[in-house]
Amino acid sequence: MKKNRRLLIIISVVFLLLIVFMYIPSLQAQLIKYSFDHNKEVFTETKVVSRTEFLEIVHHQRKLAQRLESSKKYALVAEEVREGLDKAFHAFYVIDEHLNYELLTVEYPITKYKDQEYTIEFMSGKVTISKVKAKNGDWIDYDEDD
Repeated sequence: MKKNRRLLIIISVVFLLLIVFMYIPSLQAQLIKYSFDHNKEVFTETKVVSRTEFLEIVHHQRKLAQRLESSKKYALVAEEVREGLDKAFHAFYVIDEHLNYELLTVEYPITKYKDQEYTIEFMSGKVTISKVKAKNGDWIDYDEDD
């Protein structure tokens, strides 16, 4: 009877350890995100960019999202980077639809996370296009409803 009880306790402990080890990456990601949230800085950036420059910004954010997604440690931050990227695609489509726009004035929130290892900076909200410069040189107020 004692042998069965001891075996049951050993199996239970091994089972609990397996569960704990299985959740370590998730717990680590939660701790990293918690640490980042305490060192979070959000500000708005306004830039005049060409079509190519904006596409480079979006491409850089896509690469950042991919790099963070491949790391279990930064998985929760990767989700936030990916959400910001999704919001940036609206402006990307506007640029893609209007090839006659030479430059755009865009405004978007930037989130900056900092810890001992990394500083991660990314677009974190809606990209607003306020003005566009047509190929004829005229700056035009941009209205999304048009």
